[in-house]
Amino acid sequence: MGKTNSYIDYLFRSSTCHQLLMLNLIYQEPSGADIELLTEQVGIDRRSIYRYIDYLKDVCSRLKLDADIIRDAKSYYIFTGDLIDYYKLRSELIAEEPIFNLAVKFVSSKTVDFTRFCQANFIGESTFKRQISKSNKLLIQLGIKIINRKGQLLLEGEERIIRYCLISFL
Repeated sequence: MGKTNSYIDYLFRSSTCHQLLMLNLIYQEPSGADIELLTEQVGIDRRSIYRYIDYLKDVCSRLKLDADIIRDAKSYYIFTGDLIDYYKLRSELIAEEPIFNLAVKFVSSKTVDFTRFCQANFIGESTFKRQISKSNKLLIQLGIKIINRKGQLLLEGEERIIRYCLISFL
């Protein structure tokens, strides 16, 4: 998947990881990032880069940000927003992630109905099981784990660590 985003790769879908990495590359390059840099650093083809740029532009528009991703005369992509716009866009990408929505649910409830959660987040049960397994590879290092017990998802581990992790993540 190109350059690693560390913990992000364990928690989010690959499309979101790619979008976050692209956004970061475009934001960090004041003179812009060209398609070659993006394909090399993100590790995906040109068509996917163009699709994700269009998606990022759509999210900027949906959020009514005073920011956009433009393509200059030299075909460099430039983020026209400031740091606040960057974080708003980044936050919106993360907020669309099922694992983020699960963390939000865990703040107010000790258990979450697995089937209902998958339906509400438009994600297949087997797909979400794989995502939980992937996320657990990271969480186990912190002493916590997401488990599915009789159709109920819960966080297993020391309560203070669970609370700290949830608050840090959100």
